[in-house]
Amino acid sequence: MYADLSVRDAETPPNLPVAQPETTLLNALRCYSELFGGALPSSLEVGTLLPLVSTKLSMKYISAGVQQPSAKQEQELTKAISKFEPGLVFAASRPPDADAHYAGRGVLLGAADKPIYWYRPQGSKNYRVIYGDLSVWNAGTPPSVPVAPPEQDLIDALRYHHSELGGRTFPESLDMQGFCYQFLEKKLGLQKEHEPMRSSCRRSWNSSSSFSPA
Repeated sequence: MYADLSVRDAETPPNLPVAQPETTLLNALRCYSELFGGALPSSLEVGTLLPLVSTKLSMKYISAGVQQPSAKQEQELTKAISKFEPGLVFAASRPPDADAHYAGRGVLLGAADKPIYWYRPQGSKNYRVIYGDLSVWNAGTPPSVPVAPPEQDLIDALRYHHSELGGRTFPESLDMQGFCYQFLEKKLGLQKEHEPMRSSCRRSWNSSSSFSPA
C-alpha cells in the first residue's frame, strides 16, 4: 500500500531508511533552540529543563492574563510539549554502560565543531556523537570537553528567572512547582485563581518524574 492508498503487488518488500535512534533528541534540541534564540540547553536534566521549556511554551501559546485558555491554545501547547519530551526520555534512559554525556552549555545551534552529546549504543565499540549543527558522526573515542561546575544548572535557572522578570526579583523558593508558578504569576500576570491555565503547565512539570534516569 502506497501513500496515495493504491495497492500493488511486489516480489520483494520496499527498502526503507532506518531512523537514527537519537532522532527524538535532535528534535528536542532543535525545538529548544527555536524557543531560546538559537541557544542549546545547558543540560538535559529533566527536572530543570522541562519546567523551563513548559513555561516558555506557555508564554508563546497562551495569552497573558487569561483565566481560561482556549481549546486551540491548549492543543498547541500540548502538541509543542509532545515534540520535546521524547528527546528527554531518550537521554534519560541511556544505561550507564552507554557512557552518555551532554556538553551543550554555551553552544549555539550551528556550531559544527562543537560536540554536544555522545553515547555508545549497546553492542557497539563506537560512539555516536552529536555536534552543535545537529549532525551525527561515529567516533572510536569520546570527545574531551571541560567539566562545568555542578551548581551551574542552578545558576543558569536563577539567571533566566531574574532576567525574564526585568532584573527585579529572585524566586521565593527553589521548589520546582513553586519556582515555576511564581514565574508564571509574575511574567504573565497569572493569579492563583486562574487555575485552568496553571494546570496547562502542571501536567508537563509533574510528568518529569515519570522518566527520571535510573
